[in-house]
Amino acid sequence: MGSSGSKTKPGPNLSNNAGPESTNKENKSEGSASLPPLNPPQSTEDKKMTTPSSSVTKLPEVSSSMSQNQNEQSKNKGSNSSNSKEEPKGDKSQTEDDFIEPEDQRKFDEALGCACVLVKPESLMKKVTKNITKLQMFRALPMNYNFYDFLSKLSNLQEIDISNNNIGPHSFRSICLAMCNNVTVSSLNIADNMADTDSAECLGKMITQNKTLVYLNVSSNSLGKDYFSRCVGPALKVNTTLKTLRAQNLGSSDMKVFMEGLMENTALTDIDLSNNALSDRMILGKGFGEKLKNPSCILKSIALANCEINTAGIDAFIQGFESNTTLEELNLNGNQVPVDLKEDHTSQLQIISLNDGSLTDNFWACVEEVFQGRQIPAFDINIGSNSDLSPKCFDSILKITSDGEGISTLRRINYSLNNQCNGLSEKLEKFQDLQYVNIRRCRIKDLHQMAAVYTTGNLTTLVLDGIKLASTDTLQALMGNVVGSSLRTLSFGGCSLSASDIAPLCQAIKKGFQLHMLKLSANRLEDEGVIDLSQAVVSCKTHPLAVLDLSSNTFTDTGALSLSKIFSTKSHKSQLHSLNVSSNNIGKEGLTSLVSMVGGKSPLHSLHAQNQTEGLKELEMTELFTKLATVLGFNIKKIGASTSDLPNLPSGILVNLSSMRGNPGETGAMLDSQRILTDYPNDKIPTMTFGHIQELCAWLKNTGNNICVWSSEEWGLITGSGRPTTDAPSWLQLEAKRSKGLYLSNLPGNTTQQKMDAMFEMEADCNLDEVCLMK
Repeated sequence: MGSSGSKTKPGPNLSNNAGPESTNKENKSEGSASLPPLNPPQSTEDKKMTTPSSSVTKLPEVSSSMSQNQNEQSKNKGSNSSNSKEEPKGDKSQTEDDFIEPEDQRKFDEALGCACVLVKPESLMKKVTKNITKLQMFRALPMNYNFYDFLSKLSNLQEIDISNNNIGPHSFRSICLAMCNNVTVSSLNIADNMADTDSAECLGKMITQNKTLVYLNVSSNSLGKDYFSRCVGPALKVNTTLKTLRAQNLGSSDMKVFMEGLMENTALTDIDLSNNALSDRMILGKGFGEKLKNPSCILKSIALANCEINTAGIDAFIQGFESNTTLEELNLNGNQVPVDLKEDHTSQLQIISLNDGSLTDNFWACVEEVFQGRQIPAFDINIGSNSDLSPKCFDSILKITSDGEGISTLRRINYSLNNQCNGLSEKLEKFQDLQYVNIRRCRIKDLHQMAAVYTTGNLTTLVLDGIKLASTDTLQALMGNVVGSSLRTLSFGGCSLSASDIAPLCQAIKKGFQLHMLKLSANRLEDEGVIDLSQAVVSCKTHPLAVLDLSSNTFTDTGALSLSKIFSTKSHKSQLHSLNVSSNNIGKEGLTSLVSMVGGKSPLHSLHAQNQTEGLKELEMTELFTKLATVLGFNIKKIGASTSDLPNLPSGILVNLSSMRGNPGETGAMLDSQRILTDYPNDKIPTMTFGHIQELCAWLKNTGNNICVWSSEEWGLITGSGRPTTDAPSWLQLEAKRSKGLYLSNLPGNTTQQKMDAMFEMEADCNLDEVCLMK
């Protein structure tokens, strides 16, 4: 909702552009606030652009339900890509090294993430070089920064991500129209930005006219039941450059025209339409089936999770898939998958996700029969939430993924939320190169036998979230021979563990268990348990533990003080760089001790300490943020805008001290940024505004200054003034009137014209002619 008013004295483009933004969206589940999520490796493109949180934890992989198991979430809900910041897919033949970002880009991202009111704008500007090709704006720049000057220095920008900014329909349309003739940007992420049905017209116009865009993410925007299809479908017929389209959760129920356009498209290789519940439950399956049959099909990845495709639709899809040799990644989570497959089939599938697909053992037996010894090169299979499936299915999976010598290509298995688990450990032992196993919330009785999978094989990651391990000897059995094993990551979220329950784990660490990642969130750990764990780590001269999640337990300052000794004990060299202690009972003393360990010679650079039970008072918050600013090297002798240079901060710095139920004070407000999260955004919404978007559009259109020039047709599309149902005032068509207008975006849903009139009458130093509210 926006408010536009005509007044006699021109004013600035406001719309809450004064403050830094709120925290990036945190996924909370099982009582856990998320550390930079411990995730399994996704497909190649997912590694290339990450959120601020995930870029902070540059670690090996583990899937955990600390944020409802992001890997499962992405598979169940179609990659959740509206929150994931990705890049276009590269050639699968490219190596991992091809995706390593230049040092200049890394330093720029760090500086942008730490840009706050306290820091001088030139500190950020100094980081801009010709090697900067990506811009991720998850919030507006602070009020003392000139956004257009900043953009003007980005001479080689190719990828823009402004997702999750709630910019609204008018700004969304503006971006689409400004991109129509842009020839420099190849990747655009505008997901989750509160667009509306009419915005689909501008989106279709962009896809029709733009000749350089190869990656586009418009997920989680309400683009209409059928208008997205009617606008984008024809555009796909003529577009020859777009390779990746993310269009999850658009509120679409009719994709007929879209599928017609897709049939004629010759460029797309990666498409995600997940979480669009269509009224025609067959159309997606039938349409993609026909597309896959085409000998000229180049599709490599298809995600149709939770699209409610019926059995006939899946049958049609499979008929097309049977003759296809290009598809490498398939996500049909939440759709009923039949067993009718024809014989003599060759597949190149590498990632298979059939979570909640009503699978049975017979399905996999049929797949085995169809392939008859021909290998499927799959390395990642997700078959969680299939209640009729049993471990017997792994006999078939082993055969279809193995070569002539019986070595399976499978590296990752997700069998979570399944009831039939008898004999599971024995089946998994046969996968010699298996590295990742997720059996979250499985009803498994022989869990103690799982130790054989990592003592005789190559398993590095084991996710046991939600399995009741308290008051059993299971953990004792699992830790019996863990020293010297391949296991490096353990996830015990929501297992009801207490201090006595984790005693075997602590003993294993003391004996040399080389654990790199440990998740113990949402358990029953009080101070005693945290002290025991801390002492176990400190007892080693050095220990590789790098990520520790203790969120959503019940320990206090005492436990926090013991954790700080991991970093301060001189006889121990810590490698712990990411610590999550959110949602506990820690007070000022404990928080101060942990904050003191961030930066400097300490390895700790990611600290999540938000949402403590009691919260802190404003004076306590001021002292806490003053301590943080001091240890990080900010100049706070004189608190004010642009009074400090950006210090040499640890790579990947992230400190979350939000949700403390108190005012962060002046120091907290000055430090608030993407990487130092406070409660300041509760008072000043920091997402990008219509004014910011107009400056970005001016840069995209290369106008030469910060004024974006629109044609009357474009302005009509932006404001919707040509539509009979739009409540835009007629004076918006007049340049002289627009120059005296003030646009306010991101207003509360209960805003009324009367409230706006009263507010301006009391506060504004101008004469107000009219207030207009536009949705």
